[in-house]
Amino acid sequence: MAAADMNVYKIVVLLLWLTQSHGEVAIEGRIMSSVTGHLQPLGAHRHPDVHIDEYDHAISGEVFFEEYVSRQKPVVFRGFAKQWPAFTKWTDETLSSMYASEEVKIEPKRDGSDRGALGTFGMSRDTLGNFIAEYIQQDKYIVSELPVAMYEDVLVYPALSACELGRSLVEVDLWMSSGGTRSRLHRDAYNAINCVLNGTKEWMTVDNNQTENVYFVASGRYEMGGLSPIDVDSVDLKEFPRFQEVRYGQPAGVHQCRRLSLHSWRSLPSSEEHGYEERSCIYPVRPR
Repeated sequence: MAAADMNVYKIVVLLLWLTQSHGEVAIEGRIMSSVTGHLQPLGAHRHPDVHIDEYDHAISGEVFFEEYVSRQKPVVFRGFAKQWPAFTKWTDETLSSMYASEEVKIEPKRDGSDRGALGTFGMSRDTLGNFIAEYIQQDKYIVSELPVAMYEDVLVYPALSACELGRSLVEVDLWMSSGGTRSRLHRDAYNAINCVLNGTKEWMTVDNNQTENVYFVASGRYEMGGLSPIDVDSVDLKEFPRFQEVRYGQPAGVHQCRRLSLHSWRSLPSSEEHGYEERSCIYPVRPR
């Protein structure tokens, strides 16, 4: 199994050239004002055309590993989160009454903001009860490990329990906001399964073989994760011309669980409605 996570990717770099034309910057002979997606939100440069498999039923651990984990492919499981106790149990009222004293980590809703979020315990820390009382009006977003008391409300996807991956869970996270959140284009250091319980989360997934085209910046010398410096609200194709070559997948995001590969890039805008989301992070597969 260890070899499956040591895939060697051949990276083909497509270089675009910049020329000067009558005082305006051009890419491949095109004036910037006519370049599709320039200074537009992420993904406006082309339509999503990368297929992502979807299931409305459980699959075996063998299929999950062979088809997706070992090949580092994302996959969507529709409706699985509806089986969780949390799907019907987690309302603002119930969370406030049952888990009000649980401590959570909070951030501003916009990833990369230089402002912190203030909670009961100071900057970046809050109780779940206080967060729920304030989050509709304030710039707060829970990005935290799920309190242990809430573990009973979530379930492990059956395919994980049926194979070695079930023993590789490192943390379970809770994301909760009033909507309007957006992340930077990034690659996590761990594989993950994200489940949307309420609201809508949009996904833009880019394969790792396009790392050069998203201008990868490693988050640390020994980290496998990292960020792209591209502004997801206004992509500057003059500064980042290779991004025009990026192909991506973008499934709809209501009440689903999605397995995200360690070796894929994604950006995550949410709708303006409030929602709850749970995320399980797993290590890359290692021999035991």
